[in-house]
Amino acid sequence: MSETETATARREMAARRRAQAFRMRREGATFEAIASRLGVTRRSAQRMVARELRASAAEDAADDRRRLHAEALMDIWRALQARAAAGEVEAIDRFLRVEERLAALLGLDRREAGGPDVRLLVTDGGRGPADERPRRFRRGGAEDAGGPGALDPFEER
Repeated sequence: MSETETATARREMAARRRAQAFRMRREGATFEAIASRLGVTRRSAQRMVARELRASAAEDAADDRRRLHAEALMDIWRALQARAAAGEVEAIDRFLRVEERLAALLGLDRREAGGPDVRLLVTDGGRGPADERPRRFRRGGAEDAGGPGALDPFEER
């Protein structure tokens, strides 16, 4: 086993022990009991629990912040939805930008390796003959609309 693998294994073991100490403390175990069970000093048991508590609080804070941002974006989404549905071009642009931000914030656009491509059927809402060829959105390197990596719903794949 290489030195890197050994260090990684030690870190993983330490993380499991901290999680076990935190679980035990949450279930009501004393620091002495935790120390005895894990074969460490009382002070080490306290440090292990404190470290896990800080990590847990940081994750909770990030989730709370993500939820707050999502709620604010949904308020904007609701305000723009009717105008966008009515066909106001500026409202449509803003609506889609809010949708993109929500999707990124909530991780909705993450694609697993080997996952399906997104395919859309483009129609004119029943007012005439529909274009039955499925279109696929593709994003290149640039994120700017109209740039070399912009989404192009009319590009054939």
